Amino acid sequence: MNLTDSKVGNLTDGEIGAEMLAGRLIRNGQQTQIGPACYELRMGQIYYDLTEGARRFDVGQGGKVLIKPGHRVVLITQEELIIPTNMIARIISKGSLFSVGLSPVCTYADPGFAGNVGVVT
Repeated sequence: MNLTDSKVGNLTDGEIGAEMLAGRLIRNGQQTQIGPACYELRMGQIYYDLTEGARRFDVGQGGKVLIKPGHRVVLITQEELIIPTNMIARIISKGSLFSVGLSPVCTYADPGFAGNVGVVT
C-alpha cells in the first residue's frame, strides 16, 4: 500500500509494520509495539512537570517516573512520528493507564508532523 493512495479509515497492523520497515511513519520504533490497527508509543527519557513551572526531568535509559498526585506532566515519546500530508495520527490512551491513576489527554498529530510527541497527563 502506498500511503499517498486515497484511503479513509485506520492503517492495519501490517501497513504500519511495512511503513516502519521502509523507514517511514515511526522512527525509533519496535515491531513488537504494533497492535491491531495501532502502535503503542513508549515514553522516552524526558518529561516536563507543568505543575513545577514546566521543569524538565531527564530520567535516563530505563529510568522511572514518579508523578506526584495532582501534578500535570508532559511525557515525551521515545518514538518520532513522520505523518504524511494526507494523514492524521490519533493519540489515545490505554485503559490500563487509568488503573494506575493516570488520565492522559487524547490528542492528534497533524498532517505533515514530524517529531516526538508530548502526551499530557
